[in-house]
Amino acid sequence: MDALIGGRLRGPLMRSLLLGACLAPSMPTYAATAQQTTRAEELRERRLDKVEALRPPDPPGPFERLLGTVEAQMEPSSRSRSMLGIQPKLGGLKPGAGITGGIRFAPDFPAAAPFVVAEALGSVRRYWGIGTLAGYRWRSATLLAFSRFRHMPSERFFGFGPNSKRSDRSDFGLNEGVAGGLLEIALRTGLSVGGRASYVAHTPSAAGDDETRNAIDRFPGEVPSLQSGSRHLAFGGWIEYDGREPAAPTALFRYLARTESDIEGVPLATHRGIYALAEIVHYEDVGATRSSFSRVHLQSQQFVPFRRGHNVFVFREYLSLSNVGGSRVPLYMQPTLGGANTLRGYELFRFRDRH
Repeated sequence: MDALIGGRLRGPLMRSLLLGACLAPSMPTYAATAQQTTRAEELRERRLDKVEALRPPDPPGPFERLLGTVEAQMEPSSRSRSMLGIQPKLGGLKPGAGITGGIRFAPDFPAAAPFVVAEALGSVRRYWGIGTLAGYRWRSATLLAFSRFRHMPSERFFGFGPNSKRSDRSDFGLNEGVAGGLLEIALRTGLSVGGRASYVAHTPSAAGDDETRNAIDRFPGEVPSLQSGSRHLAFGGWIEYDGREPAAPTALFRYLARTESDIEGVPLATHRGIYALAEIVHYEDVGATRSSFSRVHLQSQQFVPFRRGHNVFVFREYLSLSNVGGSRVPLYMQPTLGGANTLRGYELFRFRDRH
């Protein structure tokens, strides 16, 4: 057998073995490269086959066409497709009313400036309401007159303040009528100011739900506003900025009429931007309940996207303060916390107080 003597390689067999050992490590690389090339060609062939096999989607069937027609009629932008301005409407009555439906009348006018809207709604919990709006838009200004009536047979009440008990839950009935007008001016994109004046009337009653206790019986003499109704003249103003993207859908009666200080819900479609509202309203008692008061209402939202907008952090702040002096705020006009829009994990209207 040949051997390596004096640092020199002797014999053709040894030289062949050494050359093979040097070339062996590179052989898997050539094999992998060939395999990758084959895989790339296979994927390319699949894409070409997919392009050649593309076909237009099947036309919608009768059930899909029916659903499309219903959806088009439900959309606010589809007013031109409604029958004589009449549209079906779902929701929009008030929190706690349950499943709600009704009709909306919003005819098209030859000019885009004036508008008239009327609604009639009812719910499975025997809530119902009617409302009308008549307005005129001129450039950046909106002038509006509105009226609304709501019948609420079973409103929840747990007591006042943070020490109220869930076991004290009781219900009361309430009729509410509002009529007034407002002027809103858009200063720039997303920023607006406005003022309003309205007449507000409330008439409480015993709850229409036999399954819960009546608040009048549960708190005898402790809540004077449940014993008699209240009448107020309300006037005030607001400044609002809405820079949410995309913009949040708005309920016409709640947004334009501004008859109550609801906490703005968080729109699920919005992925960036800021919303802010500052409002001050004075309620002058014109009845005999000694319940004149003023209220400052502040709220804001911030939408912070991350992971290229696939996820969003939403921060929200809300503040409502009432200046009563020697008066008191009626039970049904106090701000509340609880429910999906305000404080998740707690029942609707779980906490109620002046501030």
